[in-house]
Amino acid sequence: PQPGQVPMAQPVPLDPSAPITQEDKMWAAMAHASMFVFGIFGPLIIMMVHKEKSYYITYHAKQALIFQVVAVVGGIVTCGLLSLVCMVFAIIAAIKAFEGHYYTYPWMDSVKP
Repeated sequence: PQPGQVPMAQPVPLDPSAPITQEDKMWAAMAHASMFVFGIFGPLIIMMVHKEKSYYITYHAKQALIFQVVAVVGGIVTCGLLSLVCMVFAIIAAIKAFEGHYYTYPWMDSVKP
């Protein structure tokens, strides 16, 4: 920083090995299940609120957000057929997240927080 400037705080990297709390599991599951109520806005809001608090929540919120965008676009292209399949995967992901697993949607194993 220049003289007289206040240095900006550096973001603290989230620790993937941090213990996963019940609250983390609940928010991660909500990121996936929000598809049925809030669409893509659910995981987006959850990710924005928890992005500096929990690696586990951020991981699941990013997975859910990208997957839900794919579900919407794919649903438009396939007249809703792909959206129905994606709903099944969203339910599986919500259950796995609530159990404390790092669930990855099919074909999305490279998406990390």
